[in-house]
Parts: sequence; structure tokens; C-alpha cells
Amino acid sequence: MFLALQDISAGVTPDSTAAIGQWAGVALGSGNSPRGIPYSTAVHDFIAGAGTALYFPPGANSGTEDTSITTSDIVIAPTACTPSMKIYSYSSASATFTLYSVTMSTDNDSTLSVGSMIASCNAGASSANSPTTCTVTASAAVSAGTVMTLSAPSPPSSNAAFFSAFSCY
Repeated sequence: MFLALQDISAGVTPDSTAAIGQWAGVALGSGNSPRGIPYSTAVHDFIAGAGTALYFPPGANSGTEDTSITTSDIVIAPTACTPSMKIYSYSSASATFTLYSVTMSTDNDSTLSVGSMIASCNAGASSANSPTTCTVTASAAVSAGTVMTLSAPSPPSSNAAFFSAFSCY
């Protein structure tokens, strides 16, 4: 999909020298010609559990955490891309948010397991009703077909929420 904006009063068209500075576009790709994972945000429930590892989808799906990886906690890189994320945490406890690759088995969606760490960042303790944030971009691109999940330890004593902003280009 391509979106182009034109300055109608100038009457310029794409691919003309007059069009420079007049057009803007976003290439999102299509099902048979993907362009990575577009920027999206989601809110997640962060249930207290004294540091138990929790798993969340890094992309646009919101929801509660899982103590083991399920199919609702994963995304796939449709092309080679470099993951990037920003976390907005409302937890009174600091937490490290880690993006992992996920190992899957053929014909068995219940044997998902944590692979290697792709990127991580630490969000400090939130206070005064303001989120703390952390931002990270992976040091290298992941391969097309890489399955990913977001993990963080549960807060020690009280429920909280966090937002994840994620893309992979």
C-alpha cells in the first residue's frame, strides 16, 4: 500500500522534479510482499507474582501475561528486520523487558520455548502516576521467519500495567 499526499495548488505529480518535497509516503507492503512489522502499541496486564517470568506479544495484541509462551504471545518477522521497542511501565518495581526469539515445533503449538535474547531494556520504578520508560533497538536484524516474544518478571507485590511500542524494519 502506498499513500501519497499532493499539494493540489501546485498541481505536481509523482516522479517529476517539481514533486520533491510535495509528496510523502508510507510503504507497508502486502501479504505476498511484506515490509517488516509496522509500529504498533499495546497495553498489557502485569500481574504480581514475585518475579515469575511472564510472556507477552511484542506487537499490537493486548492482553494478560502468560507464565509459559502461548501462541497469543508471539509475532513473526515476515522479512529480515531490526526490532525496536519502547516500554512505558506503571509498575512501582523496576523491571527488565526482554525480547526473545521463540523456538517452535512442527505440528505442535504447545511446545513453544524461549530461544536467544534479541534485545532488552530496564524500566525503573514508576511513581507519581507517571510511567517510566526504556527504549532499545536490537544490535542486528533478525532473519525472516524469526518468531519473537516479550518477557518481563512479574511485579513482586502489586498488579500494574505497561504499554509496549514495537516495530521491526
